[in-house]
Amino acid sequence: MKRLVLPLSGAILVALLAALFLECRLPFASNLLLNLAAGLVLVLLTALYVDYVLRLRERQRQADVEQRVRTRLKTLASACMTACRTVAGYGWEVFRLEELFSRDPDRQFREVLRVSKAVVGPSLEAKVQKASRAELVNLWTLLTSITESVDKILSAFSTRLEPRWFAGVLDTQDAADVSLGVYRTTPEFLLEGAPFAELRVQARRALAAFLGRMLAAAHDLADTVLEAEEREAGGKDAG
Repeated sequence: MKRLVLPLSGAILVALLAALFLECRLPFASNLLLNLAAGLVLVLLTALYVDYVLRLRERQRQADVEQRVRTRLKTLASACMTACRTVAGYGWEVFRLEELFSRDPDRQFREVLRVSKAVVGPSLEAKVQKASRAELVNLWTLLTSITESVDKILSAFSTRLEPRWFAGVLDTQDAADVSLGVYRTTPEFLLEGAPFAELRVQARRALAAFLGRMLAAAHDLADTVLEAEEREAGGKDAG
């Protein structure tokens, strides 16, 4: 835009100075130069307006993309928290239902995060040790879905992710992949019975540790996204 504004401004200035210089000597030429300057001013104003509209649309498009990215990240974090809560065997009883059914996505997400931090995280290892075969099979399905979601996020938005978000997504993916690896390579933690009791305890302890890493990464990711949304909302209020 500067390449257009500066030449036009210079041409307008030259036309005005020439019109003033020729006002007494050549009135007709002076009028032509004034008309030329007025036309150039109109062109300049039009160019500035078009540039403003294009910049405004670009900012709106960037804001829309940022919102989509944040939504995907919150969905990923929520999926990780749901997977851990499911294998831990918690149901509706741990939620404040007025928050969960508030029809406000932000309040719902914050309630899921609160439950995950206050209830699921501290009891995860003990709950994994008691998890049933069906709960562990369901966990495998959820972890597979999480890794697929991470791949989609990285494929679609890798250039749009802030460094801390990118790191959080990778941390979540790594922990989910390792948890799946434990499931695939040590199926003895699914077995029941005295001969496999010690193996089951060790394998489930390892699984719980990796799930805890995934849950911590999901908490960090959720916190950073919420902080970004709060800063944006504060900036809009200030404006």
